[in-house]
Amino acid sequence: MVEIHIAAQFPPCEPVGGAMLSREAAELARDHVLEAIMHISSSLQLIQGQFPEAVMKSMHRTAGVAIGTLDTDYLAHIFELYPDLDDIPEARTPSINT
Repeated sequence: MVEIHIAAQFPPCEPVGGAMLSREAAELARDHVLEAIMHISSSLQLIQGQFPEAVMKSMHRTAGVAIGTLDTDYLAHIFELYPDLDDIPEARTPSINT
């Protein structure tokens, strides 16, 4: 059985520099999303070899899409407001020279 824990209510944080999202909330959101990505990756290790190869490929693909979506459609918005929270910014910046 899977337990679901609802996150504690955080006090409202004051936005900084006109940003809609406070730095404190941005850091917490980033940390939660990165933890979710870690759990998605770990889950694949737990089930490795427990399903037929075609199913495993599908599950890996699904996990990859989920992780990519979290990165590009969620974290990218946080990092746009607070670029210093991104510990790998060069991986997100497209380069013409690559």
